[in-house]
Amino acid sequence: MGKKRKAAFFDVDGTLTTENVWRQIMDWFKARGKRRLTNAFFWAYHTPSFVLFKLGLISQSRFRRGWALHLPWFLRGYTLEQGAEVWDGVVQDYLPKLWRGGFTGHFGRTP
Repeated sequence: MGKKRKAAFFDVDGTLTTENVWRQIMDWFKARGKRRLTNAFFWAYHTPSFVLFKLGLISQSRFRRGWALHLPWFLRGYTLEQGAEVWDGVVQDYLPKLWRGGFTGHFGRTP
C-alpha cells in the first residue's frame, strides 16, 4: 500500500474529550513560555464576549465561533515543523488522559 497518512481532527469544545482541547493548546504554549503576548491579547479580546455569553446576551455558537476563529493566532508565523511540534506535544502530553469512553485517539482498521 503506500505511505501512511495522518489526519487531524479538531475537537476544541470537548465532544471527544472530557475537557476543552483549546485549553490544552494554550497550556502547551504556557508551559514552554511561548506566545505570552498572543495569550494575553487572546484573553483580552475574547473576555467581553465571554461575559456577554455568560449573561445570556449572545449565543454559545456566536461566542465559540470567534473563539475558534482566533485559535490559529497561536500558530501564526510557525513553519509546518513547528506546528507539528505543537500538535504532537498536545496529543502526547495532554490528550491521553482526556479521551471520552476509552477512545484512544486513533481511528482505522487493524490488519
